[in-house]
Amino acid sequence: MKKTCLRSLGLVALVMVTACGNNQGADEDNELLLIKTSIFPYEDWTKAIGGDFVNVENIVPTGADAHTYEPTPQEMIEVAEADLFIYNGAELEPFADSILSAIENQSVHVLEGSAQTHLIESDHDHEHDHDEHTHVSPIVEEGDTEIKGLQDHYHSGDSVTLSVEDDSEWVWYTRTDNEGWEQASEEPSTSFTLPADQDNLQVKAIQYDEEDTVISTSDTVLILIDDHDDHHHGDQDPHVWLDPIRSIEIAQSIRDTLTELLPEQEDYFNENFQTLEAQFHELDEAFVDLVETSQGDRFIVSHAGYGYWQQRYGLKQIGIAGISPTSEPSQTELIQTVETAQELGLRYVFFEPNITPRVAEIVQDHLEAEALLIHPLEALTEEDKENNEDYFSLMYQNVNALEKALN
Repeated sequence: MKKTCLRSLGLVALVMVTACGNNQGADEDNELLLIKTSIFPYEDWTKAIGGDFVNVENIVPTGADAHTYEPTPQEMIEVAEADLFIYNGAELEPFADSILSAIENQSVHVLEGSAQTHLIESDHDHEHDHDEHTHVSPIVEEGDTEIKGLQDHYHSGDSVTLSVEDDSEWVWYTRTDNEGWEQASEEPSTSFTLPADQDNLQVKAIQYDEEDTVISTSDTVLILIDDHDDHHHGDQDPHVWLDPIRSIEIAQSIRDTLTELLPEQEDYFNENFQTLEAQFHELDEAFVDLVETSQGDRFIVSHAGYGYWQQRYGLKQIGIAGISPTSEPSQTELIQTVETAQELGLRYVFFEPNITPRVAEIVQDHLEAEALLIHPLEALTEEDKENNEDYFSLMYQNVNALEKALN
C-alpha cells in the first residue's frame, strides 16, 4: 500500500510539475540560489557554505523522520522550482525516488550525499549488534594483541593499512588458506600497508626479542574484497553524516556544486567551506579524545544508526532496533540485548528525541537503567529550533552524553 501511494504521489506531482513549466532558477538580481534538502545536516552545511547566496529549506519538517515522511505534491513542485536538491540516498528517504522521477525533466541539479563517500555495511542480523567485531573483517584467530585499522571490506586496488597499539616493532606475515605464513614486511614496524589485490588474505604480526624468541602474537585477521556498488543497494548504513571525516567529503561536493551554479562566488564558497572543514576536524578530535579517556567503549541505543562511530572510533553500539528506528527486534533478539547489557554492566540506555521505540523502554525497565538523549540529527525538534541548535552543537551534546555513559 505504501509503495502504491508513493507511486501515485509521484505521478500526480509529475503532472503538476510539468504544468508549471521550467523552474525560475537563481534570482537574477541577488543571485540567490533556491535549495531543497532532505535532512538537517545538509541544510545546515549548505547554509554555512552558501551564506548570503543561498535560500535553503529542508523538506522533512521539524519533529518528523526521514525514514517515514512522505512529501505532499506541493512540496514536490517546490523541489522542481529549486536550483538544487540535496538528498542522502542509500535508501534513507523512501520518498526520494518519487521526487527524482517528478523532477527528471526539470532543470534542477541533484546531489546525492551518500554517493560522495564510502559507506559501511548496516547490521541486518540483530545478533551482530552484540558482536565485538561488528563492522570489521572476521578474526580468524585471536592473539595477544588486537590489530587496528581493519575495515569491513575493501575494493580491489584499495590500500590496506593495519597497526598495533604497542609502540614496539612487529614483523608482519601473510598467507592464503592453503599456504604457509610468509614474511611480508621488510623491516619490523608498528604498522603495515598492503594493496587489496587478493581476497581472503590472512594477516598477523609477531613481536620478537633480541634472540628471535616470540614475545607476542597479534590476532590473525582476514582481508575481504567486495567490488559491488556501494551506493545503490540497501545493505549500507545511510547515517554517514554522523562521521565528521566523511562529512567533509560531502561538504566538499556541496561547495563544488554551489560553485558550478554560481562560479563568480567560488572564493566565497571555498572560504566558508574551509571554516566548516576546520570545525569537522575539531569534532573528530573530540571523538578521539573521548575514546582515549573513557573507561568503556560500548553503549546501548534505541536503534542501530551509529555504526560510523564504531568504524571510525571503535565505539561499539548495541542497537535495540535495526538500522531503521521503526523496525523492532524479535523476542529472542530482545532477550539477547538485555543479557548482553547485563553482562557488560551497562547502566544507560540512549533514546532519540523524535522516535522512541517501545522496545527500548522495555530494555530500560529490565536493566533499571538511566535514560540519556542521543541525537541522530536527521531533523530538528521544536526545542532544537528554539535553542538555535546547529549540527556541531548537537554533535557535541552527543559527545558529552557518550562521555557520561562510557564512564
